[in-house]
Amino acid sequence: MGIGTSNGSGQRTETSSDSSPLPWRAGAAVGAGAALAGYLVTVLLTATRALSAVGVGPAPTEGLPGWKAVGWLFYNAHGVGVRFVDGGGAVGVDFVAASGGGLATLYAVPPVVLLLAGGLAAARVGETGPKRAAMAGATVVTGYAAALLAGSLLLGASLGTYTAAPALPLLSSVGYPLVFGAMGGIAAAALSLTPAAKRTTGSSE
Repeated sequence: MGIGTSNGSGQRTETSSDSSPLPWRAGAAVGAGAALAGYLVTVLLTATRALSAVGVGPAPTEGLPGWKAVGWLFYNAHGVGVRFVDGGGAVGVDFVAASGGGLATLYAVPPVVLLLAGGLAAARVGETGPKRAAMAGATVVTGYAAALLAGSLLLGASLGTYTAAPALPLLSSVGYPLVFGAMGGIAAAALSLTPAAKRTTGSSE
């Protein structure tokens, strides 16, 4: 939200208030939407390659739904491995890393969707100060983290003698949205602070 401050020419320029509440509810919704958008972009980028990409793991993938294979790749794009557990122990596999660069473009998906999400969260409340815009952008963390933590449970599968699922993304589910969401908020503020975009409200009273 903005408050008016007088400049030297007698005009009032809108600036953000440090006491205005952060958009936690909107940020949560935008963050959850960003996680879904990232998954859908992964669908588009992997197309029919997802099942073959995860076929290099220690367990047979017959019967594994394609949407779960895509989900595994989406988590790999965050640096989160898929854990295969059987009676002999557990092993983690990062299929994107194992692709030898064939799926490296997936690493760009989480940063890009979170930059856009952070910018949207900041723009929704009209934050133009860099510090406040960064804080507003970072509010996407709640929805994004909740979506990734829930997804890691939904993407579990039984494959032969193994059970497999993405490892709980405790670090990336918080770190990615905090960093890139804040950066997106700052970018949105920088765009709105260009001279042509400054909001003025006439002469001072």
